[in-house]
Amino acid sequence: MNEYYKTSIQNVFQIKSIVTVVYINSYEHISGESHDFTELLYVDKGNHSLEIDGVPYQLKEGQMIFFPPNSYHYGPVTTKASLAIVSFETESTELSCLYNQIITLTSSQKEFLSDIISNINLFQAVPKGLNKIGKMPNEDVTQGQLQI
Repeated sequence: MNEYYKTSIQNVFQIKSIVTVVYINSYEHISGESHDFTELLYVDKGNHSLEIDGVPYQLKEGQMIFFPPNSYHYGPVTTKASLAIVSFETESTELSCLYNQIITLTSSQKEFLSDIISNINLFQAVPKGLNKIGKMPNEDVTQGQLQI
């Protein structure tokens, strides 16, 4: 009989449910909203300006930010950008230290985020064409938010 070694994994935070997975080209003003779940916005290409609760942020390619639940956020676009947005519910308080912080991803972190979105697609949680960061949606996917 083979011996197997088990590695424990620390649960840093838990995602209760995924609300949306979106990949859009942001060439126009994105209207403001607030909602009762967390949102992650990743700038895949270009730069993106936005405000969260009245505080301006400028994200560059390869950077991301988490919006806390119930925060008002909108994107007055000043340049073209391609964005990946993942909205989710969590009851974990550990994530709160990352809210409203610009995070620059390493190459391996970008690939990890891409894999997460790809795996969500494997479970048919997102429409075809939203499968990998860095790949544009197919022609059937229009700009805007696509809800799962």
